[in-house]
Amino acid sequence: MAGDSHKKTFLILTVFISITAVALTVAAFSTDNWVKFTGSKSNNTGCDKNKTDGDCTTNGRFGLFRGDNEINYNLGNRDRISKVICTNGWCSYYNVRTDLGETFDTDMTEAGIKYIKNISSVYTQTKDKGVDVHDWEYGLFGFGYWVTILVMLSLGIVWGLVTISFTVFNIFGKPIETITGPLGLYLWNLLGLIFMLIGVILFAVLFQTNFAENVLPQNDYQYHTFRTKASLDYSFYFTVGSLVGFLLNLLLLMFSGYSMRCACTQEANKGIDNGIILY
Repeated sequence: MAGDSHKKTFLILTVFISITAVALTVAAFSTDNWVKFTGSKSNNTGCDKNKTDGDCTTNGRFGLFRGDNEINYNLGNRDRISKVICTNGWCSYYNVRTDLGETFDTDMTEAGIKYIKNISSVYTQTKDKGVDVHDWEYGLFGFGYWVTILVMLSLGIVWGLVTISFTVFNIFGKPIETITGPLGLYLWNLLGLIFMLIGVILFAVLFQTNFAENVLPQNDYQYHTFRTKASLDYSFYFTVGSLVGFLLNLLLLMFSGYSMRCACTQEANKGIDNGIILY
């Protein structure tokens, strides 16, 4: 009895950790602080030459689906919101100016789709000519890669919920099947850990290869010559915390004394014993 109580204490702890892990990933999805950036123009072309109190600047943040930023040509801040728009196998953060009352209505979304089609076509044609260009110079990143990140993180949430359900079942019920018992608890946590790890690594790679170089659309980067410095923000680290949660659960299961052996042998032996007794 003492052993069972000890094991259940560990299971209760894993439930709370699993809830926290799922909550952190959900918070990461719903907040727009995956990447933050600041920047200024590499030259003062286009800036108000009558003002010398500072450079033309930009700063902002964005998440998995949207963000906001401001840009200043020494004429006052121009507030903008951005939205991830994808088409033709490419995605980009497309901006509209909120200081002009613009929003992402149907017309603006269609304008964003048209912009990405045009800019991705220019990028492809330029690259086909043998010019050494990169997608980040055009504010582009791959649609398939982006969807893979979203799917991996979503599956991390799914396996987290499965972990919570089966752990509660093990606390208050008597699992018979192997997959619903200790072996299942190891499996669900391991799957959550794997998918979260893949999602975190993929986004970190995308940041290093694209966003660390440039987070602005092509007209800001090339025509207006803005250069940015970007860093990962707290929404990204929420997913790292969720990843650590699944890892802690696996360690707690190991220390709790739950083994990964198959329970089917024990059930079969019980069946044999019962048969002998009846006989």
